Amino acid sequence: MSEESDDILDAAEHSAAELVAAQLISRVKALHVAEIDLTIVDESCMWVVTVRRLGILPDESAAHTQ
Repeated sequence: MSEESDDILDAAEHSAAELVAAQLISRVKALHVAEIDLTIVDESCMWVVTVRRLGILPDESAAHTQ
């Protein structure tokens, strides 16, 4: 593959990861918690994913009322 093709694939993988992260955040928000640690075990190792609320954006409350 060309370097350009590799860059496109890298961008697509990054976009897919952002989508999955947004879905995870949505689930954590539904639990009404500020932080959650998730342990994921696959065939080769163990991963820990931490989702932590850092704060509220200044315009977030305005977005919910519209």
